[in-house]
Amino acid sequence: MTTDDAPTAPVSDPTVIDDIMDRDRRNGAVALRADAVGIFYSHRDFITILYKSGNVIRYLGGRHGDNILRIPDSFPEPVLAFYGAAQLGIVTRFDKTVQSDHPAEELLRIVLASSIQEEKFDLPPGHNLAVYGNAPTTSATTHWETEVWSENPAVHPTPVVPSDIALNADT
Repeated sequence: MTTDDAPTAPVSDPTVIDDIMDRDRRNGAVALRADAVGIFYSHRDFITILYKSGNVIRYLGGRHGDNILRIPDSFPEPVLAFYGAAQLGIVTRFDKTVQSDHPAEELLRIVLASSIQEEKFDLPPGHNLAVYGNAPTTSATTHWETEVWSENPAVHPTPVVPSDIALNADT
């Protein structure tokens, strides 16, 4: 057992998302730092937000085996969403470019981007855009922070096994 200021024990197997998000790891030690924007999360907050992030991704239609695009930047939301997706067996792709010429079968179920990039996306029906930072300009776009903070941090009923792919780095 750890105290609130003690560092959390290292993950025994970083390929297993459950080990990183084990509820017994919740304490006051820093788990995620985004120095560029002056934000940090304790293990308690980190793990709670990861469960909430997964619930928002499910709400947006994300299912086991889907692909999700995250546009990376200095904010913690892309990292939080990555772990939220991984606990559902959803593959994440980080890509700094917005590509609208993908064939239909390569389209991503959900895109998470900064609100300043909202207008760059024109997703087909059944695909969802979520933005963080400022509120979205259209009602079809989900405001990430509003949804995450309103969610219950419940454990997900999706079975994920160590062989499930969490990250597609082949962009």
